[in-house]
Amino acid sequence: MFDSFKEIWSVDFEFHSPAGERQTPICMVAKEHRTGKVLRVWADELAAMSEPPFDIGPDSLFVAYYLDSAT
Repeated sequence: MFDSFKEIWSVDFEFHSPAGERQTPICMVAKEHRTGKVLRVWADELAAMSEPPFDIGPDSLFVAYYLDSAT
């Protein structure tokens, strides 16, 4: 099953979430399991990105404990 993916990423975000307000990311850590590559990206770097620091195409699998598509 996993052989069909070129990349397998575990991704976790830390964020600040005041009651009733939108989440504000603090940082993201991602690990690609085939290569062992680890990304550590802080909020200012995330905000400056125009695209993700990894491939998000159909050949990539993402595993996350909690992922909010609105952030």
